[in-house]
Amino acid sequence: MIEHSRRPKTFRIRRLLPLGLLFLSTASAAAAQAPPSSGPAASIEAHLGLTRVAGLSSGWAGASATLHLDAGLRLGGGFWGALRKVDEGPVMEGSGLELGMGYGGLFLERPLGFLPVVPRLLIGGGAVTLRSRLTGSRFDTETFVVVEPALHTEVDLPGPFSAGAGVGYRWIGGADDLFLAGSDDLEGVRGSIFLRLGGH
Repeated sequence: MIEHSRRPKTFRIRRLLPLGLLFLSTASAAAAQAPPSSGPAASIEAHLGLTRVAGLSSGWAGASATLHLDAGLRLGGGFWGALRKVDEGPVMEGSGLELGMGYGGLFLERPLGFLPVVPRLLIGGGAVTLRSRLTGSRFDTETFVVVEPALHTEVDLPGPFSAGAGVGYRWIGGADDLFLAGSDDLEGVRGSIFLRLGGH
């Protein structure tokens, strides 16, 4: 069994507060300078990309719905997960187990206007499960809190579609009691592309 250092969960939350405050202050300043919009609109998005889970690269996919509010603010929610069941690598090698992970939450984003990027802050929760590779039976499950700041660019396509690409970093808290893996093993960078329908 691989031992992991256990850091206090309050430390994980406190170190993310400056990111949240910076995002909200930037979004508020940009919103104050934005011209009035024509009213709220809705969109749905499909996401596909890559991330790292327990030391190995994995496909990453999800779906989200977004409400485009006045002054350019966007509020949405969705669910994402790793496509690969991790059963090798530095954490899971030789364990006879496979790891699966998914998470969801609410996000706030706002196009900056003066830069071709859109900052996003997602806050939510998820679960990670260990299963036997032979029988598929569940061995261990932990729920966790996730905070994921991200940046992406986007471009309009013909008709009601738009697309984009971005990068984010997933911080995890509360999964340190999971057998073999801990919160640090579930954190990581993710890169993705998305296709949006609506929102114009």
